[in-house]
This record gives sequence, structure tokens and C-alpha cells, in this order.
Amino acid sequence: MSLPRKTMPSSRAPFAVVSLVAALVLAGTATLLTRPFWYLPHPDDAGPNDLLRWIALREVDQYPRELQVHLIDRLESEVDPSDVASTSKASGLARYFTERIDRNCRLLTRVWFETRCERYAECDHGERVGYLCDQIRFLLDWGDAIGGRRASRSSSAGYLDAFIADVERWTEESPEAARDRMRDTVRDAVICWLATHDLDAEPLGTRRTMARAVCDHLGKPQDGLDAPPLELDNDQCARFRSNAITLARTWLEEQAVRFAGAAAPERERVLDECVERLDALRASGYLALTPPSSASRASAASIWTEIPRWIASVDPNDQASLSAFMAQLQARFMTRWWKRVWSQATAPRTG
Repeated sequence: MSLPRKTMPSSRAPFAVVSLVAALVLAGTATLLTRPFWYLPHPDDAGPNDLLRWIALREVDQYPRELQVHLIDRLESEVDPSDVASTSKASGLARYFTERIDRNCRLLTRVWFETRCERYAECDHGERVGYLCDQIRFLLDWGDAIGGRRASRSSSAGYLDAFIADVERWTEESPEAARDRMRDTVRDAVICWLATHDLDAEPLGTRRTMARAVCDHLGKPQDGLDAPPLELDNDQCARFRSNAITLARTWLEEQAVRFAGAAAPERERVLDECVERLDALRASGYLALTPPSSASRASAASIWTEIPRWIASVDPNDQASLSAFMAQLQARFMTRWWKRVWSQATAPRTG
């Protein structure tokens, strides 16, 4: 089957769809002034300039869903990022237009997300990694072309936070069957991104945002993977494990700061929460690509062997507190793991 279109955000460009449409409309200001505003062909028949006029001159939420999908599909397929880069700093639209553009962009971003999740679910299992790689590549291209992103890499974390919040809201507002599909798509997209990109090259703010998103939102125990794991090659598996360790380190260092500033009862809650999150990440596929029976132990080993190097690399003033936190966390995690092993070993056998 032919692959559907692009779907998921990356940390570089979670705002790509909104930025794309806004920059294009700014580039088409002259067209707004020279064409009759009442004439707009159907998006299937519209050229690039008419697509821009749709966003600036119509309230898109008043049109059928089918037209909204056609509109975002055409905007995605008809525009070359390199053609927009030179106009991305344009300005001059009246507030009347910019407010409508903002409303339409928000709506179309949601339509884009929902339809790409639907199309991803239709992919054959063997096609999914290639499909997601195409989506990530598309978003990276737009992120570099629009908004001077190279000059403001540190700001991408804020956009990522906002997009994650939107995705969570859209998911909760969707029917139950669609929710499961969206969660699986987002999770697979993040796994694919971790398997194909160097997270160490991203700014610290982006790494922290990704770590919080994966640990606090995408790795919840009730959100385990329903679909089989993605089919990654050896290089992708190695990249994934490296990035997973980077995310775990970033998140655990933040938790160490939280632990150091907490009173005794709160410290116990911090440790328990960290253990729950690490175990959930293992179960949902983020922390180790190993069979479920050995995943907990493999995950623990991969993290704990890195701890001395982590501690040695931080500011000397922070080493003692980080070391104390990691020691207690490791003990808590391994105690939990051995209790599970013992429970399974001593459980009554049936049959």
C-alpha cells in the first residue's frame, strides 16, 4: 500500500504546521489585496495563493471536516520549505486577518494531528518506521525553514511543551477508540524519533522537555503499548538505547534536585514515583527493547552502570546529593524487582 502523509511532531518542530500556514499567509499579502475576496475555489482545485486566501478569508471551522482535511493536505503537499524560508520574517497583515489566521491554524493543526493518527493506524506493521521517519523529516525541514529556528533553538522547548499539552487535550476530548489510536501513534513516533536522531545534540531545555513528556505523560502505566514494537534495525536500536539513557539521566537529575529539597515524607513519595515511572517506561517500550520477562533487569542494569559516570560529570557541589539520591533509588528499584521475581516464583502453579 502507498504510505499516507506525514504525522507526528518532533522536538525541533512541534509547531511546524502553525508556522507553515502563518508564514505562507504573510508571503501572500499582495494576493489578498489583488484578488476578489469572495472567490475561492475548492482546496482540491486551488493554487498556493488561493490556499493562503482560504486561511485568511474564511472561518474554516464553518466548513465540513472533509474540506478541512483537503485544505491541510494541499497546504502540506504544495509548498516547498525552501520557498518559504526567505519570506518567514515577513510582516504586515492587519490584526483582523492575523486573528483569523491564528484560529484557523489551531483548528487545522488539530485536524492534521487527528488525520495523521488515523492514517498511521492503516499502515502495515512493516511500513511504520519508514512512515514515521518521513513525518519527522518533513517536520524538521519546516522547523529549519520557518521562524528563524536555527537562531533560537533554545525556544523550541516552549513550543514542544505547548504542543504536548494540545495533544493531551485533543486525545482526552476524542472518543475512546480514537484515544487509544492517538496514544499508540504518539508513542511510536517518539520511539522512532529516539531511534533516528541524536538527542545529545539537542539543547538542554529540549532534552528536559522531552524527558518530562516521556516520563510524566507518555510513560504512564495505563498507557502500555497495544501494538507490537516497531521493527528497528540494529543501528536504530543502538541509537534508541543511547537516547533513552540520555532521557533517563536528564529526568533523574531533575528528580534528584526535587528529592534534595523535600522533607522526609515527601522524599519517600519522590522515590516511589520515580520507581513507578521507570517501571512504566520499561513496560511501554521507552527504556529497553528487550522481552518483557527480562526488561526490568535489563533496564535497571543499563541505567545503574551509567550512574558513576553521571555523578562524576556534574558540578562537584551537586555530586553528593545526586549520589545519595541515586543510591536510594537504585535500592528501591531493585527491591521492587526482586519482590516481583519472588512473587512469581512462589505463586501457586495451575494445571
